[in-house]
Formats: sequence, C-alpha cells, structure tokens
Amino acid sequence: MVDQMAEGKRNRIATKAINEPGDTLTFSWGDGKSTVVKISDVPKEMYGRLAMHGLSQKLGDAYSGAETADEARESMAVTLATLKSGQWRVESESGPRIGRTVLVSERMFTDNPKIWAKVGAGKPISRDAVRDVLAGMDEAKRKLLVKAPEYIRADAALKTDAAKSAKGSVSELFA
Repeated sequence: MVDQMAEGKRNRIATKAINEPGDTLTFSWGDGKSTVVKISDVPKEMYGRLAMHGLSQKLGDAYSGAETADEARESMAVTLATLKSGQWRVESESGPRIGRTVLVSERMFTDNPKIWAKVGAGKPISRDAVRDVLAGMDEAKRKLLVKAPEYIRADAALKTDAAKSAKGSVSELFA
C-alpha cells in the first residue's frame, strides 16, 4: 500500500490506503474486515469530478495550518509544484514537509541564534535546514518543542506580524 491516509491515524474506526499504481482504495475497518474500491467500479464520467475533489482536498490540506493568506498561498504553491513534478509528497532530503512547525521554528531559531548553533550543524538558518532538524526529531521531542517558551514566543511573534499586516477591522464588519 502506497499511501496511508491521515484520517486513519486520527480515527481508529478505519484506515484507508491507496495501492500502487493508485487504482484501488482499501478501507480496513476496526473490526478486521475491509472494503476494496477500484477506480473501475466508478463510471468514467465521474473521473474528472473525483480528480478535482481529490485535488481540492490535497491543495486545501497543504495550507491547513497557515495563519495568513501568504503562508497559505506559499504552502499550496509548493504542493501544486510537487504534484506537477509527478511527486505526491513535498519532501526535503530527510523527510516530509512539517508545515507551520517549520515556520515557527525558523522564527524561533532566528530569534535565538545560540539554540541554532547547537542544532544547525554549522548551516545558516533556512527553511530547508530547519525542516532537516525537525525531521530528525522523534514525535516526543516535537511535542516538547511546541511547548517550549522560545517556540511559544516565536509563534506569538508570527501571529503579531500577521495581525499587523492584516487589513480591515472587526468594527468595519458591524458598521
């Protein structure tokens, strides 16, 4: 099975997997039974609509953690470019894209160069270098990272920056 979908990790009622070459979807139910759906089970007239639904989901997922339109647009553009290149996942040399955690961590390391000096392996701070550092962390360390005061301050700073660049106000909504 080529792609274990995220829903299965959150919802133990079922997991979903797409085979290679991508023409069969298998639902593995929590009771041990499974349901297999082949693309050929669906009328060909539905293929375009199914493809656009999948593309909408994939590109929407790309920016789900974004805080600003710029972040969302950038995340979606990276995912779209990856799809156009024939790849399914956005990956750095050491693993899949991590999303908002990368952006916040990049800000945290920029604001705290002594921390970066310990983990950055002599590389300048960049999104790719930060992605590599994060990809080398296990899940437990990433959970600790997002609770660290430096990370929380960096996240707040990014949100403050986004708020400063926002247009309009709530009072205009009720005018």
